[in-house]
Amino acid sequence: MTAKTLTIGELAKASATTPRTLRHFEALGLIKPARAENGRRVYTLQTISTLAHIFLLKRMGFSLAEIRSLELKPASPKDIIETQLSLLSARMAV
Repeated sequence: MTAKTLTIGELAKASATTPRTLRHFEALGLIKPARAENGRRVYTLQTISTLAHIFLLKRMGFSLAEIRSLELKPASPKDIIETQLSLLSARMAV
């Protein structure tokens, strides 16, 4: 779309996923696109960071419901690792 936003197709391609998955994540409240004047979804580049975090947590075995309970926001790699370590510690304690 512009240098600062991506369309749903561009984001799907950049994150190696599908527009359907992005719409599903939106419905669950995991990502929140803005709307262009024509009503189409537009995503900031920060959404790629959020998606990477979501996909990493999914690969670690977390459900979308568990991921949704977290406050997902663009973060540094250190913050992401610290969050994941605390989640894994909590899982091991159960």
